[in-house]
Amino acid sequence: MILNPNCWGQYPNRVNLSWNMVKFTPDDVLRVPNTTCGVYSFVVIPGIANHISCSYLLYVGKTTRNFRQRYQEYLRDQSQPRKRPHVFEMLNKWKEHLWFCYATIRQVDIIGDIENDLLAAYLPPYNKEFPAEIREPMKVLR
Repeated sequence: MILNPNCWGQYPNRVNLSWNMVKFTPDDVLRVPNTTCGVYSFVVIPGIANHISCSYLLYVGKTTRNFRQRYQEYLRDQSQPRKRPHVFEMLNKWKEHLWFCYATIRQVDIIGDIENDLLAAYLPPYNKEFPAEIREPMKVLR
């Protein structure tokens, strides 16, 4: 995991995001909305000693389909190691502690920009594609 306060300080905050969290399990699929889209992330939360603020962002994505459809695709990805090996690893390695976080964005045309902003700020370890301006520096950091 790369923690870089310089990247955090450059986050443009184009829109205020209101995040929701759902434990990533098949049983929780109906808790994910099927009427909105936007950006999402996967976060691992150890759950040790009731610590209120210990989590690690692993992955950031976007969807212009609804969140429930995207969530269900990831549930299928848990059993498909060859499709996207890095995603398969994330979904299975952290399975017991993985949360799906999502933020609705009503302006569909800016969803990609918001995703790129989040990628550039957080540098999530399981993402493989990054905005052009940070692609080269990421190669050095990894």
